[in-house]
This record gives sequence, C-alpha cells and structure tokens, in this order.
Amino acid sequence: MMNLTVFFLSVKAIRDSLRHDFMRAFELSDVLLGPTTPTTAYKLGDYTSKGVQSYEDDVFCVPASLAGLPAISLPCGLTSNRCVRIYIYIHINYQ
Repeated sequence: MMNLTVFFLSVKAIRDSLRHDFMRAFELSDVLLGPTTPTTAYKLGDYTSKGVQSYEDDVFCVPASLAGLPAISLPCGLTSNRCVRIYIYIHINYQ
C-alpha cells in the first residue's frame, strides 16, 4: 500500500505546478475564456449513446478545479447547426 503522505505530497506538487501556470497566465489577463468542452452540446437523446466520451467532454473544466480557481461555464450562442456553444470563464482567486 502506498504511503498516503507521499501520495498527498505528489498530488499537491501537481496542483501547485498547475496553479503556478495559471498565475503566469493571469499576469497578462484578469479572466481566461475557453471552451467548456471540445464539442458542442449533444442533440436531445445523444448523450446516453456517447458513453465514455460524455465524461471526456469535461476535460477543459478539470484544470481550474484542480488549481482551486473560481470558474463558471455559460452558454454563449449557437453553432451553424443550432447546437449550443458553452464557454468556461476562469478568474483569479483573490484570497
């Protein structure tokens, strides 16, 4: 069994590195904007047929959560085939 202290310190190092990268980005901007998912919203009924891909769609939300930064995903318009585009806004946490 892996020592939990070693595991915790490894995960903390990864989180600190990720947070450091975000802080460097925030030297140039107050807010980061990007897509929430690599694809547009699913059509009604398609979500259940996608399987594991539907979990992979959260890939752009994970870094902000791991770094402990406030973020929100909001719909921001429609694509040419009338699917919703969703963007994530990430802000620096002033604590």
